[in-house]
Parts: sequence; structure tokens; C-alpha cells
Amino acid sequence: GAVNRFCDRAMLLEQGRLKAIGEPDRVGSHYMEMNFGRDSVNRARPGEPERYGDGGATIEDCWFEDAAGRRTQHLEQGERAVLAMRVAFHQDFPDPVPSVLLENEQHHPLMAISTYDARVSTGWNRAGDQALVRVSFECLFGPGRITATPWVMYPTGTALADRRPRMTSVMVTSTRNSGALVDLPAQVTYEPVVQPVETPAA
Repeated sequence: GAVNRFCDRAMLLEQGRLKAIGEPDRVGSHYMEMNFGRDSVNRARPGEPERYGDGGATIEDCWFEDAAGRRTQHLEQGERAVLAMRVAFHQDFPDPVPSVLLENEQHHPLMAISTYDARVSTGWNRAGDQALVRVSFECLFGPGRITATPWVMYPTGTALADRRPRMTSVMVTSTRNSGALVDLPAQVTYEPVVQPVETPAA
């Protein structure tokens, strides 16, 4: 997140060897892949945006829902919202860890959560099974476009099945714009302070 925020270009070195250089987001994807024990390979099908992982499970769809449960491309600040993803398993897959990262237009991370973080059991999934993962949250983000990057990890946390950078997005709207990344609910009070009147010395 810091690299995306502050850098125009990035370079990835491994044991003194150049592995990648270019746009921070692309180099960051290489870094993520190397952390999972493999060189970065874009496994996207023709006409599909980039995706990473060994394909043991794949994210087939990802979308936002409004408070009424309808798919939407717009959210009103302050309303209840859902990020949903549909995962397909192509092999027997015990205890998958679906996760999601939400970012703003400047690629600043706003929220990251997984079934592991939420202590949700995902159990044993057979080849051919599918699962629906839903993340419910109160939309407190500042106005602007929010992107979602979903991924699925193996239970050890050292291998990646599928990661789809910025697979979907939603526009957050509001009647006010504080300029903050997140507008947390807050209460403001104002109390005038009455100064004591000084009595002149005799």
C-alpha cells in the first residue's frame, strides 16, 4: 500500500537479482506472488484482466450489493453494503481462506478481511463444489470509486489459489466530502467557557 501511495515506479530485488521493474501495482503483484513461494505468473485467459495463483480454486464472480441485497455499481455513504464472491473448486480443497482487499482510486488500502480473520470455518470442499462468500460492512468510505481485489489462499497461508486484482468496483456517493479516506461516525460538542470576572484590587 505504501509503495502504491508514494511511488511512481518500483523495483523488486531477490538476493541482489532484479525480478521486476515498472508500475508499483504490477511490481507489487510480483512481490505478493514471491511471498507465496513462486514467481509471478499472470494466468489470465485471453481478454481477461490479470490473475494469479495455481488455479486449484477460482473466483468466478465478484460484486457489490446495496442494503436491499441488489447488485449495484453505486453505494451511498453510510448505508449497509455487501461484497460477494463466488468461488469454484477444481480439486478437493480443505479449509480455503477467501479474502478481499478494498482500495480507493489512489490504491490506498481501506479494508482487508478474510474468513480466517473473521474466524469463519470453510470446511472441506470437493472438486466441482462452489461457495458464496459475503462480507457485510457499513460503507463509511469517502466519496469516490472503490475497487475490490478478491483472492483465495490455501489454509497454510503460504500458497495462493487465485487472486484477481481490482476485479470489480463501486462508486461511493455522499452529500458531503470531508476529504478523509473514511468518515467515521462522531459526535461533536461545543461549550462556551465563561471566564470568571476579576474583582479590582482595593
